[in-house]
Amino acid sequence: MWITFRELKWPLIYPIFPRLCLTAFNFCQPFLLARAIELAAEPINHETNNYGHGLIGAYVVVYLGIAVS
Repeated sequence: MWITFRELKWPLIYPIFPRLCLTAFNFCQPFLLARAIELAAEPINHETNNYGHGLIGAYVVVYLGIAVS
């Protein structure tokens, strides 16, 4: 059993990082959606425009991260 684990150690360890990333991205989605809904209720000004651009970038990072991981 120990020899099998020693030989298969790296193939068993490789998928851990992508799974952790996927878990983190999925965990971030509700917070991102909640902030987008809050932003939609705020009046439009220069500051909220900047927050909107930041949210667009955050959506890109989260959904590309989910697709890659």
